[in-house]
Amino acid sequence: EGDDEETGKNSDSAGAQVLGKPKDDSARPAGKKHAGDTTEGPRQQRGIAWDRERGLIIEVTISPRILMNSLGTIFLFVGLILMLMQSIVWYLLGAVLCFIALGLLLKANAERLAALLPKFTTTSGG
Repeated sequence: EGDDEETGKNSDSAGAQVLGKPKDDSARPAGKKHAGDTTEGPRQQRGIAWDRERGLIIEVTISPRILMNSLGTIFLFVGLILMLMQSIVWYLLGAVLCFIALGLLLKANAERLAALLPKFTTTSGG
């Protein structure tokens, strides 16, 4: 299904080249592996790669912390703008967005805040 008719190679990996790495392992003697190779068979491409047919391929993992910080910042910005409107409906919607944004930002940065404010996170009754 993915064979290139001219070269006979699989087109899924024939054009993919990770930046700074060779296109394929054909130049390496048989049986030799990179120190980081832990999989059998064709090596899995990671990071930034260029494929002649599909274009630029970028594999990115975004942590939940980054997503919550990003959404919280956007919601806070939009909420503050809505609170500047003259209508009470827009003001209330902006206030709700600001509260959601603060919740997201506090949840995303709870560990950092706990480290910065240790006296507020203790549960001792003294």
